[in-house]
Amino acid sequence: MKNLIYKIIELFYPSGKSIRISGITIRLPFRFRNYYQADYEIEHINFFKQRIKQNSVVLDIGAQLGLMSKVFSDLTGAGGKVFAFEPAPYTFKTLCKTIEMNMMGHTVIPVQKAVSDKKGTTQFFISKMKLDPANSLVDYKRKHDFESIDVHVTSVDDFVVDQDLAKVDFIKIDAEGAEYEVLLGAQKTLQKHRPVIHLALHPAALKSFGSSMHQIYHFIVSNNYELLFKSKVMNEQDFTSSQDFFDVELIPKHLN
Repeated sequence: MKNLIYKIIELFYPSGKSIRISGITIRLPFRFRNYYQADYEIEHINFFKQRIKQNSVVLDIGAQLGLMSKVFSDLTGAGGKVFAFEPAPYTFKTLCKTIEMNMMGHTVIPVQKAVSDKKGTTQFFISKMKLDPANSLVDYKRKHDFESIDVHVTSVDDFVVDQDLAKVDFIKIDAEGAEYEVLLGAQKTLQKHRPVIHLALHPAALKSFGSSMHQIYHFIVSNNYELLFKSKVMNEQDFTSSQDFFDVELIPKHLN
């Protein structure tokens, strides 16, 4: 019944509902107008504003509804490109609506693929709750029932070659436990293009996927990146002992 009511209401809001989130104006499908809090991830958005310049090429891995893709599009301008990765079918459809409603088609390119360390097809676990942010390559205990589907998967390195990208300036990674595999599959890109990276970490989920915080820390350091948490350098002990979800910034040392 609720879905039917929203369908009727959205006949009167074909261009979505304009809302203001953390200083960003975005149009979302009417039913998702209250999906985000007014100050949602404002500290991360402020970091994006500091690091993403006009004409940048950005990879948004785990784009979901497209809020951050909108942020990136505003920052890169018409001369930039934002590749928004989202494999879950319903979420991808909603992402495409957000791109259309905000007239971002000239900048934001939706990609219905998961990202890992290689390309091909793989299992992806999606929630029966629509737009659940915990959809993932990782099968681990969650609050809601999940089912597995087959999805296309690529790596950052393969994608950069396939798209013949001359540069990659910024990567946002929100992979719900597959973050180590995403980094592994981006190593050539990190070495060649030295992008700034915003990395969401899910310690419990990545453990279920067979990787560890130690592996991620050593990968970051060995690729000559500095690891920042709330603008301060994070040491190995603090990083590897963290058990809850948190976000870090990875800065190539030549940019410090």
